[in-house]
Amino acid sequence: MRPAMEEQLLLEQLTKAADYALLNRVAYGKGYKPGETPDYPTMKYAKVPEDLIPEVRDNYIVIAQLESSSGVAATVFERIQGGERSLVIRGMSPTELPDLVAGAQIAVGMPPSVNHQINTLVRQTQQWMNEGVLPQRFEVSGYSLGGYGAIALKQQLPDNIIHVYSFLEPGVGGIGGELVEWLGGNVVAVPDVTVFTTSQRLFSFIDGLGFSQGETVIRVPTDNDYLHDIENLGAGIRREIENIKEQGLDNSGIEVQQNRTTPYTSAELEQYSAARTASVEAYGSLN
Repeated sequence: MRPAMEEQLLLEQLTKAADYALLNRVAYGKGYKPGETPDYPTMKYAKVPEDLIPEVRDNYIVIAQLESSSGVAATVFERIQGGERSLVIRGMSPTELPDLVAGAQIAVGMPPSVNHQINTLVRQTQQWMNEGVLPQRFEVSGYSLGGYGAIALKQQLPDNIIHVYSFLEPGVGGIGGELVEWLGGNVVAVPDVTVFTTSQRLFSFIDGLGFSQGETVIRVPTDNDYLHDIENLGAGIRREIENIKEQGLDNSGIEVQQNRTTPYTSAELEQYSAARTASVEAYGSLN
């Protein structure tokens, strides 16, 4: 399937995604000083690639950080040139019990409204907006569990969040999410959400889980398409940017999927169900 986006628009999306993928790795660092650029030792601890640390220090300031007992962690970054502020929500830490509990809730299909981490995130974001730490309109990004949180936040604060850039996040509906979609369930995507994943999303236990909520899903070829890792995906995004600039979109391995953001009508669901039944019956008659 060829990408539906025009080349320039796709490049803009990928360039912004490359920046956010890097910031999502930076966000694993704890104890950054507000008002200063992220320090080298903490970024090293967060496993930010050595060659990309200068890029972070040249372009970003940390404004505030959240480290909650619920396990949710988020960082407000400000771009030095332009002063735009954005919120980056840290991904899952497999050594922290609250993250494992939150992940289990997602896996069994519990809605974001009962997830303690999501509720904590919404309250803190509202407080930051009230205090002027965040503007009234801003972008949000997250990786893995953080991407799930970013999309849930968009649903809670649709007028405040301009766009969500999510990486390798689990979808909604848990283990049965894709089954519900396949059976014709009334599942729709969230507007102004772009999800970035590898070319083999369905084979990942985490980001292959549930129905993807991205209005746009961009699949990126990487060195290891079966690896759930923000650095691996970020490197793939940066490589595809160069490929498109040098050789054009036709030589890119990028795939773009647009998902519906409005509920299906009863008539549409009946038509979908009839078509599905006819397809199954036709297949059965051949065997």
